Amino acid sequence: MKSRASMFTLLMAVGGLVSTSATAAPPAPAAELRPAAAPAAPSAAFRPGAVASSKETRRKPTEVLPSVVDFLNASFETGTLVNWQFDEGSADVVVVPKNPPDACTQPDMPSDGNFMACMSTGNFYGGAANGGVRTDLTSGPIEFEFKPGNIKISFDVDFQSEESPTSIGHNDAFEARLVTAAGTFPIVQIDTFGRTEPGRGLKVEGFEELAGTLPGCAIKGFRTGMLRVTWSKPFSSVMRTLIARGPVFVEFSVTNQGDDQKTSIACVDNIVIKVTKPE
Repeated sequence: MKSRASMFTLLMAVGGLVSTSATAAPPAPAAELRPAAAPAAPSAAFRPGAVASSKETRRKPTEVLPSVVDFLNASFETGTLVNWQFDEGSADVVVVPKNPPDACTQPDMPSDGNFMACMSTGNFYGGAANGGVRTDLTSGPIEFEFKPGNIKISFDVDFQSEESPTSIGHNDAFEARLVTAAGTFPIVQIDTFGRTEPGRGLKVEGFEELAGTLPGCAIKGFRTGMLRVTWSKPFSSVMRTLIARGPVFVEFSVTNQGDDQKTSIACVDNIVIKVTKPE
């Protein structure tokens, strides 16, 4: 009997029904099923449409603003040509007041204040042009507080001539230049064919076509009317070294080509010079 009981117990243990030594522990309960938690909201740095943090924002370089050069008598408001240079024996240049109105340039000029400078290729204003064909007017020395990365020059001008439009061989002209230690830079030329085409830093406002001079003007021919000329020139590091802090000069000229029989005039005003530090 004892051997049969032992055999029965062994068979039951192999079948997994009972343990030979103790009752088996019940299996662990299955993990409780819970709804999945909602994903965490993305941080502002990654949320669509959100502004990135300061470390991730690309900052634009600080814009370098131009500064106006304090140039004495830039618009001839002293009523004189102080701080301007010309050869008194070889130039026909004078300061013209707003009142009484000038018969050749009214009502647009003078464009800034009460005075403008006018010059001629002959003796229209009571002087004597060089050889009867040319007058030059040059500013006093212009200096800067730093080596300029860019120079911008603006002015108003009205050019008039007794020559016929598109006069080959008699192409009277007005010219403006910037004179520096690094060389002379042409700004604009206005002549019987019109004016220098805008571009490469040059902008000319107000020009439409050459028109007839005013009835009361002693010049009988054509005029441009008042033009606003703006010219900008950037300088490389080599050029900045040569130009340094100046001086530079702004120069205006009127020239008679071919002969001295017909007169041309030009009046200038509202001269503004701006410089920008190199970036």
